[in-house]
Amino acid sequence: MSFKKFYQENKFLLANISLFLIFFFYSFNTYLYVYDGHHHGLIFSNALDLLKGKEPYKEIFIQYGLLTTFFHSLVLKLFGEQIIIINIFTIIIYLLSVFLISLTIKNLTNEFYALIATVLILFNHPIPWLPWPNYLAFFFLAGFIYLHLAKKPLFILLSGFLLGLACLARENYIIFVVPSLIFMMLFLSVFEDRNRSYFKKFILVSFGFILPLLLFSIYLFYNGLAGIWLKYFLLP
Repeated sequence: MSFKKFYQENKFLLANISLFLIFFFYSFNTYLYVYDGHHHGLIFSNALDLLKGKEPYKEIFIQYGLLTTFFHSLVLKLFGEQIIIINIFTIIIYLLSVFLISLTIKNLTNEFYALIATVLILFNHPIPWLPWPNYLAFFFLAGFIYLHLAKKPLFILLSGFLLGLACLARENYIIFVVPSLIFMMLFLSVFEDRNRSYFKKFILVSFGFILPLLLFSIYLFYNGLAGIWLKYFLLP
């Protein structure tokens, strides 16, 4: 295959990769000189405490989501206990999220508009400024949208699962997502034919969404953390 033909067939992917590499090194270089003792330090110390075996919520002040702390502790375990590792993980997760959005737009329209979306997002938000739970939740939400548009039942089920993971990455999302799903269930039950495809799609999404939350609830009750976890929702 000639280079010209390869470029023509893969120019969308190559353009995205080029943009992602530029913004990855730009973000990485910025992180070398930026440190926020609260936002960076809190995230880093939470991950270290989890690695030391401390109990989430009871002995670790996990303000936003245990799943985020778990992923941070995992990358520290694999690549070294340095805060730059979490920063690199955040950059990669953010760029993958943008790519999922670009792929979604490509499937809905075409490669040109998808590439424009990548450019607009990256130039408006070039650096994932903090290693905050928002970015991991953003990745799961972008994955939810991408898979939700698929026609295969397994992908639709997985989209709901990713929506549940987004709520575990930033747990106050539960306050907004659960009422939204309940409203949609009531709306479809009253106004739509249950034999229609989007009603069945909603059932698959809901089942996928409940599964990770159910596993998380079992974990909380088994370890006696449910009461303490609920108190975190009383925080401003």
